[in-house]
Amino acid sequence: MRACRAVIAALAIFLLCTCGGDRKPPDGDMPAGTRPATESARPPAAEAERPASARPTVAYVEGDVRRGSGGSWSALAIGDAVGNGETVRTGKDGVCELSFSGRAVVRIQPDSQATVTDAWLESGATKVRIALAAGTVYNKVDKLLGGDSYNVATDHGIAGVRGTEFTVSAGREGTTKVAVRRGTVTVLVRSRSVDALLEEARGNLLARIAMETAVLLAPRVGENQELVVGATAMAAAEASARPVAAELASTPPVETPDAGDFLAAIPAEPRETIIPPAAAEKAAKVRGEAGRRFAKPPATPVKAGAATRKEFLRFDEMKTPVSGGPESPGSSEAPGEGSSGAAVAAGKEKPGKAPYDEYAVSRWQLTGSITQLPGAATFLCADNKGTVFALTPDGRPLWSVPTANKGSDRGYPVTFKGAVYYSGGAEFLIIDGASGDVRARTPLEPNRSHVFGSRVVPFPNALLFPTNDGMDVLDPVGGAVQRSIPVADGTGMTPANYQGMAAIVNNKGVFMLIDVADGRVVMQVPTNAVQPIALAPRTFEDKAVFADRKGLIVLVDLTAGTVAWERKIPEGVFSDVEINREGVFAFGKSSIFGYRLDGSAAMETITGVTAPPLLSRGMLYYGTGDREFIVAETSPWRIVRRIKIGETVSTRPLLGDGCLYVGTKSGKILRIDVNG
Repeated sequence: MRACRAVIAALAIFLLCTCGGDRKPPDGDMPAGTRPATESARPPAAEAERPASARPTVAYVEGDVRRGSGGSWSALAIGDAVGNGETVRTGKDGVCELSFSGRAVVRIQPDSQATVTDAWLESGATKVRIALAAGTVYNKVDKLLGGDSYNVATDHGIAGVRGTEFTVSAGREGTTKVAVRRGTVTVLVRSRSVDALLEEARGNLLARIAMETAVLLAPRVGENQELVVGATAMAAAEASARPVAAELASTPPVETPDAGDFLAAIPAEPRETIIPPAAAEKAAKVRGEAGRRFAKPPATPVKAGAATRKEFLRFDEMKTPVSGGPESPGSSEAPGEGSSGAAVAAGKEKPGKAPYDEYAVSRWQLTGSITQLPGAATFLCADNKGTVFALTPDGRPLWSVPTANKGSDRGYPVTFKGAVYYSGGAEFLIIDGASGDVRARTPLEPNRSHVFGSRVVPFPNALLFPTNDGMDVLDPVGGAVQRSIPVADGTGMTPANYQGMAAIVNNKGVFMLIDVADGRVVMQVPTNAVQPIALAPRTFEDKAVFADRKGLIVLVDLTAGTVAWERKIPEGVFSDVEINREGVFAFGKSSIFGYRLDGSAAMETITGVTAPPLLSRGMLYYGTGDREFIVAETSPWRIVRRIKIGETVSTRPLLGDGCLYVGTKSGKILRIDVNG
C-alpha cells in the first residue's frame, strides 16, 4: 500500500496527474506498492485538530445527496462542514457543491461518489485532495500560491492543477476522462512501475529526479481539450517506466529525508535540484534515462475541441444559490400567456451584430429570476400574467403552465428534486419539471398568499413556505403542511437556508436564525430595519445581508451575532441583495448601490437600471434604460463592456454555459455571450 499515497498527495503546484488503466482489483489483489485512491494520505488524528472553519463546506445541495463515514449515511445540508475521510454520494437527481474557503469549488454531479481525502485550508497552506470513485466532478480552482495544491484522484489516477476549470470523470468502462475549459493541465499516466517510482522518490533523491523529469515531460491538455486514459495508455506508461525503475534498482540509492508529498513542492517552472557532488554522475545518468523513456507522445492523443460548452453547462457559473435565489445556473423560455401546452419560441441569430441570441417566450413581460432545473438543461421563468415556462438553452419550448397568480418581480419558479414550485397571490403549484404536469395546485388563504413574490425554500427532505406569521414546513411531494414555525411579530420575507437553519427577519427588524427541526430561535440580532418585505436574506461565509422597504441595508456578523454595519440609501429595496467577497450590491427602485464588506463604498451609485443585477466571480451584470447590457468589474470598479441589446431587461441575469440569460419586458429571453 505504498505508491498511491504519493500519487494522491502529489502533483500540485500546476500539474494534472491522470492515470489510465482498468479498474483496480479488490484490495486483496492490489499490486504490491499500491493502495486504493480513496484512502486518506494524512493520519486520521489530524482531523480532530482542525477547526471547522478550515474544512470545506456545502455551498449547494439538490436532490438525493448524502454523506458517509464509518458505514453510516446521513443527509447533507447547505453550510455543513465536510471532514477528512467523509464521502459525498449523489443520487440520480443529486448535485452537491463544496466550497474550499473560496479558493476552489467542486460540483459533484448526479450519480457520483467522491471522498474528501484531505483538505487543509489554512492561509498559505491550501491542500485539497478528492478521491472520485464514480461519476463526474466539475472543478473551479483559483490561482494557487507557494505550496498550495488541488488534486482529484480516481481509481485510475489524479488530477492536480495550479488554477483552472476542468472536469474529471471516472467512467464505468474503466477509463478516466479529463476535460479542460480554462488553463492547462499535465497528464502523468499511472502504472505499477510509475507507482513504485513515486514511492521510491519519498526517500531516494535519484528516484525523485526521475519523477520530476517525467512530470516535466508529460503531455499537456489545454483549453477546450480532453484526454481519455485507459488500459492502452497505462500499458505504454509501464513500458516507459520499467527501464527507469530497473536503472534505479541497479544504482545505489542517494538517501534524502522523507519527502512525503514531494510532487506537491514541484514549481510550475523547472528548478535546479541540489545534488551532492558524489551523486552528480548517478543523477545525470538517471535523469538522462528518464528523459529518453518518458519523452514520448501520449498513448491516447489529446483531442482538440472535445471539451464542449455543453459539457460545462452547469459548471460554468459555480455560484452558490443562497437565500432562496436561483438554484443553479441556466435560464428558460417559452410562449404566450394562456397556452396550455408547449408554446412557440423563435430563435434569431445575429451574425456580425450584438453577441446575443434572442428567443420569443411570452406576449408579456418576464419577471423575477430565470432558474434552471438541476440535472437537466431545462430553464424556467415566469411572466407577469403568472404563466410558468420551461425551455432548452437553444430556445426550444418544453412546456408552459398558466396559473391564477399575477407574476411578481420578486417571485419566480423554485426547483427541488425534479419538481418546480411556484407561488403568488392566488395559488401554490407543484409542477413536474420534465413533463410540465401539475402535481398539485393549492388555493392560498390571505395569510399564505404572496402578492410581493415570496418563494418556497428547499431544506433537506422538506420545503419552507413563508406566511405572514412565520413558515410552514411542507411535504415536497404534495405540498401538504406538516407543521408551522411561528416568527414573533410576523414577517413578510422569504427565509434563507443557512447551515440547515432558517435565516429570516421579522417586521420589527430582528434578524433570526431558527432551527427548522424544532422551531427554536438560535440567534436574534436586533437591527434598525423596518418591515423587510419581498426579499430573502443572502449569506456569504459568516455574514448575512438584507434590506428594508425604506432603503436600510444591514450586514450581520453571524459569528458574533451582531450588526456589522448599516447603510441608508434613498430607495426602498424589494429584491435580494447580492453579496460575495467583492462586497454587497443592492438594487433599489432604479439604482444599484455597492459597498465593500467593511462598509466602505464600492463605487458611485449606478442609476437608470431596470432590474436586479447579478454578482458573479468579481463581475456585476445588469441592464439599463438605454437598452444596454453592462458587464463591470467590481474591484476596482470599472465597466468592461457595453452591449447594445435593443431590449429592456426585466429579470435578474443568470450565468451558465459561458453566457448570460436575461428576460425582457417584451417577453423575450436573450442569451448573451459575455466573452464575445
